[in-house]
Amino acid sequence: MRKINKKKNKRINYIWIIAVILAVLFLAIFFIFRAIKENNLTYSDWLGFVGSYLGFAGSVILGYVAVYQNQKLNDDNEKQYKNAIKPEINFVFREIHILNMVDMREYFHHITISEDLEIEHTHIIPRDILSLYREFRKLNDMSSDKSISDEEYNRFALRYRNRVEKLSKKYLLIDFYLNNNGNGNAINVSLSLNDNKLNVSPSLQSNQSSAFLFLIEIDKNKNIFDLKLGITYENIDNDHFSNQKDIKIVRNSKGQLKIEN
Repeated sequence: MRKINKKKNKRINYIWIIAVILAVLFLAIFFIFRAIKENNLTYSDWLGFVGSYLGFAGSVILGYVAVYQNQKLNDDNEKQYKNAIKPEINFVFREIHILNMVDMREYFHHITISEDLEIEHTHIIPRDILSLYREFRKLNDMSSDKSISDEEYNRFALRYRNRVEKLSKKYLLIDFYLNNNGNGNAINVSLSLNDNKLNVSPSLQSNQSSAFLFLIEIDKNKNIFDLKLGITYENIDNDHFSNQKDIKIVRNSKGQLKIEN
């Protein structure tokens, strides 16, 4: 509202400035005209002069109004065009099992967060996660191996579950989607986590989505903290837009990391 009133007051000031200039110009011409031909002027001369000058003044004001209206129309058309092609990118999060990351290497991002919230970003899968995946494969093989006793299988399964519980206190895997539900195409998209840029630059066409896996590794002494995931994107006309999603991560009663709803 303040912005609209500011523009309106600016236009009114312009009109007043033009009116003052025209008034001063009228008085100057009037006195010059009067000094030069004072003895030979008639009422018809004065009326003709005033009428001509009023016509000139009206033309100037109408010209300004016409220019302003054309400019406003062009601005409105440009605004409608930009809104028509603006991408509308939405965030979707889903907490999933840490084993799923091994099958989605192309989307994988390992985010290490220290106690002082320093962030490191890599694409390297941690060794303890790879080791857990190997144990998971071995557990599946043991379930179909007739030569392995139930006691041996249960002992290995218990060891595996304990490792999963232990790692769930250190890691949190978030399935992250970018959905472009708008009419425009986002030709360059960049992400940031707590103002730290991530090396991700997908190009999202209209009605398309991209998925990413974020493995969040957190210092064991950190209980509650906030993540600020930001996105900046530009369309084909180099217009930049931005959005942000706040994520709160907490530990449950078992010390496991969870996204707070």
